[in-house]
Amino acid sequence: MAVLAVGLGATSRAAAAEPTEAELKAEMVERFTRFIDWNPDDLPPDELFLCVVGESPLTRPLEKIARARKIKDRRATVRVVDAPATVDCHIVVIGGNDRKRLAAVVARTEGHGILTIADAPGAAAAGAIINFYLDAKHVRFEINTRAARDSGLKVRAKLLRLARVVGGKS
Repeated sequence: MAVLAVGLGATSRAAAAEPTEAELKAEMVERFTRFIDWNPDDLPPDELFLCVVGESPLTRPLEKIARARKIKDRRATVRVVDAPATVDCHIVVIGGNDRKRLAAVVARTEGHGILTIADAPGAAAAGAIINFYLDAKHVRFEINTRAARDSGLKVRAKLLRLARVVGGKS
């Protein structure tokens, strides 16, 4: 979390204003991309599609980030989509605790160079690559290294050291 926390300090928010949980998670989503490598064939050179499936409080903060700066050195577009449309995305944020929705997204994205990020208990064990969880009121994350490897994504050691690893080592 130290690497992510240092990066969060660089935001333009007023020092007195604490970010909401959704804003913090949205910033973390952007920071994750700095420590994950896609196969060059999986990312177009100029645009990145960040998709949200289901209701998520992260949608608006992600849109704000996408308007303000590039993600992975690319212009980012945030879209709200259904599970079948996720194959056209580079990053998919899965909102809510709907197990069927999670399973549908994992089934559609599995084996593709798509980073899946959830915010539901057990989501990483169920196949999401990254999952947020709260630990003593602190936002933490876990990484399913097997799902990342199967998707052709390389998670750098710096990010893995900060995560709770599930699904085996890559």
